[in-house]
Amino acid sequence: MLEEQPYGFEDRGKTFLPSCLKRSAPQAKRSSSEVLLKQSAPQGRFLRLCDGFTLIETLVAMMVLAVSLVVILQLFSGGLRSSRLSDEYTRAIFHAREKMEEIFLVDKLIDGELEGEFDDGFKWKAEILCTEPAEEEPTLPFDTFTITVDVSWMEGSREKHFEISTLRVGEKLKAES
Repeated sequence: MLEEQPYGFEDRGKTFLPSCLKRSAPQAKRSSSEVLLKQSAPQGRFLRLCDGFTLIETLVAMMVLAVSLVVILQLFSGGLRSSRLSDEYTRAIFHAREKMEEIFLVDKLIDGELEGEFDDGFKWKAEILCTEPAEEEPTLPFDTFTITVDVSWMEGSREKHFEISTLRVGEKLKAES
């Protein structure tokens, strides 16, 4: 007959079972789970199947869950911020290319600066500079212009910029003397 003692201790050939694994009838046979427990437990010690989670185990599980949820939410919000910033840079690229194409449509370029604002809050500034050839180079029948378009916008309290530049060949501005 099995006696109730602390979990699974053996004493002179007798195995003590926890009260949750004991049968009420004195002649009851062991269930298959009791036999498996006895065979798999080292030195006859039984696993604690009848006990629930302790308060500490529950608190640790809750803390692990809370920390992992915070990390996941931070990653999600960071992804949303990156998506918004990427969208703003994409719009700035389209605005810069649009202004560059408008400048290319002008027949005669002159040195100077142009600026303005788009409907969606983006500002632009274009700078056109005539590039002077070096003195040792032969005189060319055309001028080269450096065109720079800068698009800026506000993101929170910070100003963001996107700039493109190119060279363009144009008609000679002034006659050589």
